[in-house]
Amino acid sequence: MNNNHIWEWPIRVFHWAMVLLVFALLGSGFTGYTEPHLVLGQILMGLLIFRFFWGFCGGYYSRFSTGLKIIFGKTDYDGFGHSKTGWLSTFAIMGFLFLHILSGMFSTTDEVLAGPLAKFLEYELSRTLNFIHAEIGAKIVIGLIIIHILAIMYYLNEKNPQIVGSMFHGRRKHDTMAKPVVFSYGWLGICVVLAVLITLTLGNL
Repeated sequence: MNNNHIWEWPIRVFHWAMVLLVFALLGSGFTGYTEPHLVLGQILMGLLIFRFFWGFCGGYYSRFSTGLKIIFGKTDYDGFGHSKTGWLSTFAIMGFLFLHILSGMFSTTDEVLAGPLAKFLEYELSRTLNFIHAEIGAKIVIGLIIIHILAIMYYLNEKNPQIVGSMFHGRRKHDTMAKPVVFSYGWLGICVVLAVLITLTLGNL
């Protein structure tokens, strides 16, 4: 039985930071703590931008090219990392979260507290986006979380009992060997800097 390394530490930090931020955003949004909600939303936006760049230079099982090859049948799922369903879920969740946060950044509330990009839209359009963000988008996020948790529970019981643990310690025991997981700290630094710069730029336009 091989103790394979499949998830590098930057992707694990991203994953759990995203989990904490999503729950903090839902809590602050539904309880009316609007200013912390805006700050947390921009932090999550930064994380998603980092993940976008990391999808091109991270470890083998974190790269978007790996996911796209599995989704379109160009390579077989080797039992490590995400399956086809896992990759589709990953793209759906990250894509929707990005659009949801973007809608919040363009939103204006009745209390004249606006997202950093709201000034680029007409007031009524910005108010409409706020309604979509708060009343529709937030409920979709909750739905995605429920589906994700149910899928994890299914995999824990039926297919991969190591699925949660591997996202903490990065390893999975298996009879076969996983692809080597290597990454460059230079590229990690570039991804972090780009994510911070783009997020700060969006927040201060």
